[in-house]
Amino acid sequence: MPGEDFVFEAQLLISAARRLGVRCVSVPVVTRYRGSEGGPLRRSHFRPLRDLYRITSHVVRQVLRHGDVWREYARVRAQRPQVDHGH
Repeated sequence: MPGEDFVFEAQLLISAARRLGVRCVSVPVVTRYRGSEGGPLRRSHFRPLRDLYRITSHVVRQVLRHGDVWREYARVRAQRPQVDHGH
């Protein structure tokens, strides 16, 4: 699977959606990163400008390679997302 860092996560979602027909929705979560050996919390390694550019350009390339963007968008929007709450 192509991609590394945060691009890998985007590619994982794209691949699951295409191969398994899985719909993805955005769910906000609070993330706290532990320091080495359970030490104090550390900051995220996410670098907004660099990482957002890399993720966005990767996703756009994937969409353009996939084919008819508008037909696929309409197909996906016609299905209601299902959220598994872990019950």
